[in-house]
Amino acid sequence: WGRAILKDLKRDLDRGHGKLIAIQRYTPNRRSYSSDLEHFLRIRGSIIRGQALAGTLGMRLTFTPAPRSDLDFILLIANTLGAREIMPELRYFGVTSVPVYGLSRDDVPGTIHEDLDGLRVPETP
Repeated sequence: WGRAILKDLKRDLDRGHGKLIAIQRYTPNRRSYSSDLEHFLRIRGSIIRGQALAGTLGMRLTFTPAPRSDLDFILLIANTLGAREIMPELRYFGVTSVPVYGLSRDDVPGTIHEDLDGLRVPETP
């Protein structure tokens, strides 16, 4: 169902309603999505820029890598279990000012809702 949603989103954006700047697919049911998110958020580039700055200044710097700054929002197409893994990792990588939208919030027994904090789910009538 993720592919169908992406196809519809691309079609809508192609009609002049916005620009899709990045897609990151993931394999469900993994313990960690860190490598996928590092790639999507361009964390490595931030680390390289920090190292270059330290080299230019000739000193060690303590810095926190920043995620890419060209995102207006993230659409997370995932089931509840996937979202429970991905949302905390997005926060870990510093995605705090970019809204993250999901498609639904299933009430799965035993769901730790704190893991889904920050996930915006549009209400439908």
